[in-house]
Amino acid sequence: MKYTYLGCVGLKISLLVLILMLSIFVNQLIAQNIHSYIDDQGVMHFVDDESLIPEKYKVRSKSVIKKEIEPVPMMEDKQDGKPKGEFKGMEIKKDKFGNTSAYWRARYKALLDEKLSKEKELRSLQDQRDDISKKLESARNRAYFIGDSQSITEAASLENRLRDIENTIKITISSLDELNKKISVDIYDELIQAGGDPSWLILGE
Repeated sequence: MKYTYLGCVGLKISLLVLILMLSIFVNQLIAQNIHSYIDDQGVMHFVDDESLIPEKYKVRSKSVIKKEIEPVPMMEDKQDGKPKGEFKGMEIKKDKFGNTSAYWRARYKALLDEKLSKEKELRSLQDQRDDISKKLESARNRAYFIGDSQSITEAASLENRLRDIENTIKITISSLDELNKKISVDIYDELIQAGGDPSWLILGE
């Protein structure tokens, strides 16, 4: 049994070596032009340089040239001739209204961009409020201790400005709350009702 097993292993190794040698030989055939000739004993020889063929056999030699395999071209857009990067026949997923995942991602991104814009606006308003509050405190102190009409008028004006900007901040915060709800809840509900996949809203895919 031991010798039988070793014999099988040896046979497998021999087959692998033979396959490897054939593979190398075939690759050489593909890589360059090969010339063949038949000697006096009828044995066919292959060489990669015609000068290696003995002079007396050159009459009976022939060039073996393998036809190059053309690479498979990428599918091109019929309109602009550019590769589309998609396999032919790949089905584009749509919701029941015909909207693609790209449509839903664009809507989702627009909401995120609007949120970022509102957050930036809110920070600016808060900075303005803090600045006006400092100026108002200074104007009130002057009006209280000095009592000049200019300080009283300035304090009244700053109070009105502070009131307006605080109202604007409240409106902006309310808008941000609505946007957060649209981003985290509403658009997902709308997408599911339209028969879409929530994974469509993952940006960057």
